[in-house]
Amino acid sequence: MKKRITLICLMLIGMLFAVTVAHAAAIEKTEYTVRHGENNAVLNVMITFDSKITEVVPCVVGATESQLRVLLNGAHVVDVTRSSLDGKYAKEVIFQPAGKTFAEAVINCTKSMRIEECRSEIRTQADGKCVVILTIRLVPHGEINGGLKGKTIIVDAGHGGSDCGAIGASGVYEKDITLAVAKELQKQLILEGANVLMTRTTDRDVSRQQDASVRVELGDRVVVAEELQADVFVSIHLNSFTSPDIGGVETYYYQGSLSGERLAYAVQKSLMEQFDLKDRGVKTANFYLLKNSSMPSILTELAFISNPREEKLLISSSAQALFAQAILTGLKQYFSE
Repeated sequence: MKKRITLICLMLIGMLFAVTVAHAAAIEKTEYTVRHGENNAVLNVMITFDSKITEVVPCVVGATESQLRVLLNGAHVVDVTRSSLDGKYAKEVIFQPAGKTFAEAVINCTKSMRIEECRSEIRTQADGKCVVILTIRLVPHGEINGGLKGKTIIVDAGHGGSDCGAIGASGVYEKDITLAVAKELQKQLILEGANVLMTRTTDRDVSRQQDASVRVELGDRVVVAEELQADVFVSIHLNSFTSPDIGGVETYYYQGSLSGERLAYAVQKSLMEQFDLKDRGVKTANFYLLKNSSMPSILTELAFISNPREEKLLISSSAQALFAQAILTGLKQYFSE
């Protein structure tokens, strides 16, 4: 088994990452190192860019039996470049243009692994260039069939950066809780074989425009989904009200979207089965994200941050994992119908 996983991990470059930057940074160099354990392999991918990078967003945009693909948002490649690998499990890595501010990495390989853990780090060099370091732990897994495999899902953590969202009685921000749930959902979706893209993975505005309006900020979140032709768009939010006694869960979709309605009911049902909270039902809304997304889209309000009991639940890491699991179950149900 040790020999079989020795270089399989090289193929995982294409399963993992997108890069978001202030402008389209050019890739200058890519290096790889591998470390092996008893039943795992750890791959370090080091990518040097010619300018500053603000964030690394783990995602999957495509995979087949012998080829993995990743879209790098904000990276720029002028020409097609090829890097040969050992040929045992992975033949080569190809970087190619995919638009004005997008580049695509294609990894031709023969085997597959499951991502058990992924960490990222950005280092700025004295000359202003940045090195993105991805540390990926891989373990063997069996074939994932059906369900969410191959589905492209946008996970949007509501608010972020200059917009903190609602504020709980204890001072906790909505933007921090939505991000925690979104990142947990991302991990669970990847394990199911889904192609996942996060609109943000840190506390930042999604729009690249400085001091962007709310409309521009929301518009840029929709652009991400449309660029990747996602199957569904899931936006995670928390509710708030002046009275601390009001609570419960509700999920929204855009009126007239039959698929959006079906997705909303599936997620709402799963959330209610997971938590002993008031069922505020499935509703329609003219929210920008829902109205302007061409794919089935929902916005789920997990609970009321203004309700002390529900706020206590929301800040619990174990409950955040359960919220993510409930959304995952709802997505599975939606795609199984």
